[in-house]
Amino acid sequence: MMVHVPDDNESAQVNEIRQRPATPLPLQGWIQRHWVDLLVFGPFAAALLAALQLYVVSNGDEAVYRHLVRSLDLQALLLAVLMPPAMALALTLSTFYLLYSIIHLGKRVGSNQHLTEGEALRVIFPFGIAALVAVFALPLSWTFCCIVSALVAIVTSAFLRRMGSELKPNSLLPLFLLTPAMLFVFQLADGRPWVPAESALVGNSTSATTIYSLHEREELITLIDLGDGRLKTLPLTSIRDRSACNDRTAVPWYGKSLASFTPRSEKTRIKEQPACPVL
Repeated sequence: MMVHVPDDNESAQVNEIRQRPATPLPLQGWIQRHWVDLLVFGPFAAALLAALQLYVVSNGDEAVYRHLVRSLDLQALLLAVLMPPAMALALTLSTFYLLYSIIHLGKRVGSNQHLTEGEALRVIFPFGIAALVAVFALPLSWTFCCIVSALVAIVTSAFLRRMGSELKPNSLLPLFLLTPAMLFVFQLADGRPWVPAESALVGNSTSATTIYSLHEREELITLIDLGDGRLKTLPLTSIRDRSACNDRTAVPWYGKSLASFTPRSEKTRIKEQPACPVL
């Protein structure tokens, strides 16, 4: 049996393929050039979105808005306002880069290009884990929207390359930001405060009302009392029989996250909270 011994030219081609740098991911160069701008713009955008949420909750009342700014828990506000859109953006980007990496690696295998050991895992694993975490955190309806946005971005990317156009960041950024922006707009339209609702007895009242606790400090509590629609600062001792309640209507299956369908022990599962008092 004859054994083919590669000549110098074939060996040089194999070495060239092995040493060939990986194709940069879309937006990678743009992020590397503008990472300082992102660090500066990020906190400013977060503060702007938080202020917009406060303005909507205050119904445009300047006095209420100022009181909310003075008494708010900034950490709770930022987490409540920014986390859902941030998770949607993470899922959209992770799904896009996961699909992009799989397609790119498939083309390399199809063209007999050499893949170093573990290269596919190093490329796919981070995006796969990030997408999986986001899927478990977001409602199924928003998960579907994020995946559709990523698929549209993949098709757009392929179309631009086939047309010979350069894949510019501004051609994909609107697709990545569409679903997170929609999610934030829906949050604003909802109009509810960013803190959880509670059922409680306020002052000398004998009937429970729905409150939103904004801040607690030095035996005082600042809250929104839906019973009379007022913003109040009261002694903590005047708030009795506090318990969590659900201020939303029944959530359909597509409004729940994948995590809510995973089997868990009844001892560790937090049951659905009772409805808030009817006002």
